[in-house]
Order: sequence, then C-alpha cells, then structure tokens
Amino acid sequence: MRGAQGSTATLKGATVVCLEGEFDLHAKRPPRQSAALSVSNVFSALDPSSYFSSTTEWSRDGFMAAVNFARMQRLPIEIMTYIANSLNLHDIFNLSLACKQFRYLVDNDDICRAALETHAPYSADFQAARYSKHYARCLRRLVKLRDAIATAKPYTTALVAHAVDFIYCNGTLCYTESYEVLRLLNLHASSDSEDIIDTRMLLQSVPGANLANNKYKFRPIHFAHGILSCLYSPPKTEGRSRLVVIDVEKRTLLTAQRLESTSKLFVRNNQEYLYYGTHSVTGDDGFKRWVLRRFDLRTKQWIPGHLDLEDLAGSDIGATVCFEIIDDYFYGLSSLNSFEVYETDSLSYYYGFRLPVGSTQPGDMQLASKESMLRRDHRDGPIDDRWSTLQLAKDLVTGNIIVSECRREWLVNESSSARTAYTKEVIFAALPVDPGDRDTEADTHQTAYISTPRCSSTKLVSLEKQGGTTYVHRGDDGSTSPTITLSQCFIRSYNQSCETFIDLVNDPVATESMTQRPQIRSISRFPQSGTGRVPKEPPADNSAQVSHQTHGPNEISSWPPEVDVSQRNVHLDALDNTLCPQGQSPFGSISGVMDERSLVYAIGQRGPQTRRPLVFICFDPSIKLTGLARWPSGPTRPSCTHKTTEGDDARDSRPYPTPQSLPVSAPDSRNSSFSEGSIPDPSQTSANVQTGIGRPDAPSWIRRASAAYLQTIYALGKPVGFNFAFCKDHLVPCRCC
Repeated sequence: MRGAQGSTATLKGATVVCLEGEFDLHAKRPPRQSAALSVSNVFSALDPSSYFSSTTEWSRDGFMAAVNFARMQRLPIEIMTYIANSLNLHDIFNLSLACKQFRYLVDNDDICRAALETHAPYSADFQAARYSKHYARCLRRLVKLRDAIATAKPYTTALVAHAVDFIYCNGTLCYTESYEVLRLLNLHASSDSEDIIDTRMLLQSVPGANLANNKYKFRPIHFAHGILSCLYSPPKTEGRSRLVVIDVEKRTLLTAQRLESTSKLFVRNNQEYLYYGTHSVTGDDGFKRWVLRRFDLRTKQWIPGHLDLEDLAGSDIGATVCFEIIDDYFYGLSSLNSFEVYETDSLSYYYGFRLPVGSTQPGDMQLASKESMLRRDHRDGPIDDRWSTLQLAKDLVTGNIIVSECRREWLVNESSSARTAYTKEVIFAALPVDPGDRDTEADTHQTAYISTPRCSSTKLVSLEKQGGTTYVHRGDDGSTSPTITLSQCFIRSYNQSCETFIDLVNDPVATESMTQRPQIRSISRFPQSGTGRVPKEPPADNSAQVSHQTHGPNEISSWPPEVDVSQRNVHLDALDNTLCPQGQSPFGSISGVMDERSLVYAIGQRGPQTRRPLVFICFDPSIKLTGLARWPSGPTRPSCTHKTTEGDDARDSRPYPTPQSLPVSAPDSRNSSFSEGSIPDPSQTSANVQTGIGRPDAPSWIRRASAAYLQTIYALGKPVGFNFAFCKDHLVPCRCC
C-alpha cells in the first residue's frame, strides 16, 4: 500500500479520502472482493451530510463520493459496531484494510461476534468460536475461506496417501492401504498422526463369528462424530456381508450386523443413533424402494423393525436422492416424482420427509409441503441428468433446511445448454392432529415464513409459477470459454455460502495435447451491493417469490494457471507432479469428493488391491499439514514496524495467512494483510506418534502412528506438497501484517 498525505483510496463505487495515506485496494486487496463497501450502507445509521465532502463526481463506474475518514475514525466503538453489523463479512474485512485505524474491526472479538451472529450464526466456524471465544479469528478465517473458494486459490495441496478404497467425511480421510489395513487421518485438524486399524484382528474380535480366516474385502462407508462404519464382504460362498461399526474415539467395536442386501448401501449417524439404508425392497409395481434400519449407539442395540420409504423415488444418491442427519432429524429428499423412466406430469416437485432421530415410526414422519416444493416445469426444456447434483444443508444465516440442486438444461429459445444452481428452502407440512388424517397434507399456511439466503437473481424459467422462493445462479453455458465437457469435469460441486460452482477439471490446454493436468475451476458471483442483513419479515402475501438481489457477472478463475513453457521451473513441475503424480496413466480415471473447505481425489483405474494416490487440496487457511514446502518466489513485503500494545490479545496473535499466487505468468498476489504462520516441521511431531505407540488401554486391533505422508517425507527426504500461505517471518507471527 502506498502512503501519501491527503491522498485518496479507491473503493468500488466510492473514493475514500484518508488523511494518513493512500490505500490502493484494487491493487493490494484480495482479488475476489466484489462485494465492495457501499457508502450508503456505511452511513445509513448516521447523518450522511456531515461525512461527505463537498466534492463529488460521476463516472462510468457509478457514483463517486469523497468521504472524510478522519471523522469516522473518531466515532465511538459502539457506533462502529452498529455500522459493521449492517455490512456483510467481506465488507467488514475490506474496511479493515482501508486504513490502519480500522484494523480493530477484524481484531475485536465483540465486533466480530456481532457480525457473525448476523451473517453466519449457523456456520460450523461460528459454533466452534462459541467455545474458543476467538470470534475475530473466526471471521477472518471465514472470509478468507470463501475468498479462496471463489477465486480458486487454495492454501494447501499435498499427496497425502495411497489407497485401495477411501471416503472423505467430515474432514477425516478414511482409507485402506489393503483390505487388512485401514487408516484414519483428520485433515481438518492438520493431524500428523493416524489411527491404524488391523481389520483381520478386528474381525477376530467379533464374538460368535469366524470372519477373518478367509479372504475378504473391507472398505469404509461413512464417518461422523467419531463413529466409523465399514462394509465387510466375504466370498459369496462364505456367508453374508456385514456392517461393521466402530467407535474410534473409545476404541470399541459396536456391532457387526449381517446385511440382507448391500444394494446402494449408505450410513448416516449422530452421537446417539445410526441409520443405514439399502435400495432393496421391491414394491407391488416391481420397482425397488429404500428401506431404513436404526441402531442405538448408546445401548449398542439394533431397534426391531424397519421403515420402508414407499414414496421416495430416485436411486442415485447425490444426484436424484439424498439423505442427511441435521440436528435432531433424519432427512430424505428426491428430485423425482415417479418411479417410471419418463414422467408424464409436466410439473416436477421435490419429495421430502424428515423423521425425528431415534424413531422409525411412519406416524412421526413429516412430509415436505408439495405446494411449496415445485421444482420445475418440464416444458421449459430437457435436462442432461449426467450433470445433476442434489444436496441438503442447513442455511448458515437462517438455520433453515435448504435443498441445492445443480442441473444442466436446454431451455426454450436458447441455442446451448446451461448449468444452473437452484436453491430452495424445504418447508414441511405440519403433522396432523388426528392420526386418521396422516395421509392428508396439512395446510402450508401453518408453516411460518422465514426468508432464505440470497443465491442469485438470474431468472431463467417461469419461477413465478413456483411456490416458495427459488434462488437461481446460472453458471457455465455456451458462451463460457473454454468449454468443459462432462468427461473432462471430474468433480462437480456448488458452494452455496459463497455462490460458487467449484469443479475439478482437466486443463483445456492439456486436453488438446492428449494429456492430463488436474485444475480447479470456479464460477462465482457475489451481490454487488453490500447489504448485510437478511430480511426477517414475511412478505405481504404468500405468493411465489423470486430473488431480485443485484449481482455482478460471473467471475471464472482457474488454478493452477497456464504458464508459458519457456517460463516453467522446477517448482511448477513439482506442483504438477503433486496434482497428477508421475507413473499414472495420461488419462487415468479421477474420482473424489469435496466438502465445504477442501477436496480429496484419487487418480488411476480402480482394481483389486490397486493403490491409487490421494491428492488433498484445501481452501481453509487454518489447515496446515506438517512438513509441506513453502511455495517459493512469493510476494515480498517490507519489514513490519508494528509494536504490540496492551490491547493486543495474545490468544489471537496468529492471524490466518493469505495464499500466494504462483510465480511467473500467474495472477497478482493477494493482500498479505493478517498473514501468519509457521508450518509444523516433521521433526516436531511427538515421540509417541513417531514410534507408533498408541494408548495403553487400546485394543490390539487399533493403534496410533505417524501419518503416511510423513513417512513418505522421511523416506524420500523431500516434501509431498506445498503450502501457499505467505508469511514475512517463519518463526515470529505478526498480528498486524
């Protein structure tokens, strides 16, 4: 940032006069901050005439106003807290960069707590901050996480393991090196050690069974709340498969239940109950249905009976049907209305239900209101089902359950297909008072209206016909360049919190040369205005609603960027080798999963006992794996002259880092404000972990040892990935920079 007495700093839509120096936010701020400060928002609670200078000008970019920051800097903290509470999180972060006197906006826990309570009260980060009380740290982390996803600029990439089978659930990587060795690595916790389970010894501990004397297959299915669920598959002549459930934290085998079927097996659990489902019950019409069974984790007992989901169509989890446990309910939702291949009704509705956790009684099931869950009109155009994704989640602002569906459509009067994200609140009909009325739908007006979060304003289809409010975000279409085909788009996801399509694709240049180079691509948009609050009041009527929030155009970002051959170096080659390890087929199969802050993918063809490399890409600045190399040739910064004051909180003295850009021919570097961070050195891992000593009371089939990627570092003597966070001093964190 350049300093010049009496100069101005340019914010998008406003020229800010700072008496102490010029701050060029366009050059030094994080590049993905399109939700720039709105002057009208900042001064909505004050008398604007006393703060605007007499000189204003108009330009093509809109209204340009000169604001005297000297008066604003003298405002009491209570007033600034009120102002900050009317801004969104990115605006608060940007305002803290405009002038050093405003840095307290992202350092003060009280201000940050109020902002988080308004804009992200149901986020996992804020829930964690309630215990740690590090609200300022949480806000910075959340802003940088969303910015990293929206701009496709990760903080970490690493080759973390080689696996036969793997799952990535709730930040924990569960994978098998062989059918006899299963490992668990908590990546969200930056763990340098793993729990290692000897599956043969585990199966030998199952009472009254002889499961480990023959060849078998063993793979993880689900992990949540410290509970690991696995599928044991013996030879066909040796009996039925079993669902093996392990409490990893307590080192206890909970059950090894025989399964009638493993067709499309899924597991969901919380701390108290576990549900598993299979697509295995045949109805009177010949179509298969889902069936659920429940296990009490506290008593280690299976609840008698099962629940047949007779009306839930759809068999492809994550595409046409999804199941989740959120809070105290088990949810199921389908995007199909009929079991037939072709739907005869032109109107399509979401079918959903929820069941209190701990119950399998049909009478306790609450159905989604059909009137409020209109999905689309098939007369608007056909769908390419191969691109479809479906997920349920809790909205971070309102806490309501929302369904997010991405689908590629050929809309009427358009020459090309378009991929679009649709977000809608799931509204449930009230349970009938009379048990005899359980089959009738309750009046939807009994359900209180709660606003859903903004997703987009683009109106593609006849949304006024739909019940409730649908938010639409149009992604890539025929005008998007370069075009990515389905075969070159390996992982597809949509992050609702930052309104971003985030995909793992093959670099188009590599595709043309018949090679493979995995690349992250994001298609993102934020509201242009800095409105901070979500409206709490219901509309005047209950008619259908469409979001009309103003947005800017989509911003498309790719990482790593294409670099000219003449400017390549050994570091870029090492990065490419991390993303696509050597020895893999030029067109090896890529499969993986992405959560809200990272992704893990495997490269290579699957096969019996074939170990494939697992690559981890992380957008969370707080996740720092041990022993990774720092990315060289990063941005340089002047020495820091900040002195710690009594107001500095030692507990929050290590702000989260900002990722570097790649060197030559790469995008400009990000703002390095509030950067930190030494990366743990592999030599600093505990002696117990390095020697493989586990808990003394642990059973013989489980132990704790150094993570596999650290063992690779020890063996090869070189890092297995890169950390792109920039820090001036590797040893001494600076809270101001």
